[in-house]
Amino acid sequence: MKKIIFLCLPIMLMLSSCGGSDEEDFSVECNYFKARAGTTWNYEVDQLGVSATQVTTALSITEVDGTEVVVVSNNFNGQVQESFVNCDQDVIIQSAPTAQTTTGQTVEDVLLELDFGAPVGEESLVLNLSVDQSQAGFMIVTNNDYFGKVAETGISMPVGGTTYTDVVKYELRTITETILDGISTGVSETALTTYYVAPEVGTIYSEVEALGTLVFTLSLKDYTY
Repeated sequence: MKKIIFLCLPIMLMLSSCGGSDEEDFSVECNYFKARAGTTWNYEVDQLGVSATQVTTALSITEVDGTEVVVVSNNFNGQVQESFVNCDQDVIIQSAPTAQTTTGQTVEDVLLELDFGAPVGEESLVLNLSVDQSQAGFMIVTNNDYFGKVAETGISMPVGGTTYTDVVKYELRTITETILDGISTGVSETALTTYYVAPEVGTIYSEVEALGTLVFTLSLKDYTY
């Protein structure tokens, strides 16, 4: 039977959900997380030099399309959103019926699947987002492909006063193509998101580079099971 667990991933998306959830206690484990109702991750965030906080909390279990998932609350500097997450051993799957990109565009039926147990260096396509919009009489299509890979394993890493061992470094590249009235204007790597994930804890540190500039970091202050 597939184990259920949640994971907050600081990707260049803001996942949100709708619908109710079952108010009940639960306890779940996966290779890179251990959680129950009320488990929290308290993060320090730096976004282009501006400090903020993010508190991630396991809320409850609900059912989406016949699959039991964990409802996760992400409180970013007072703005709260929820997403659904489940997993199978090393694979973490986060989903939401709608998502908003950092440029304010809304996409539907988003599902992000990351395999922290994949062979080192083996890259694969984990997510595609395509957004259409009309502007000044032109039809603009933006395609974003997210390619993920395990970059390194067995890392010892101090974060927030705690040294974590057997940490996995995972990289997620964003390749963007813009199409203007059916003609491609070019393809480029627009972002690189790096996660450091510790057994039984989850994401302990993450950073995002956009066009070669560090724009976002997230560091775990404390984890309460």
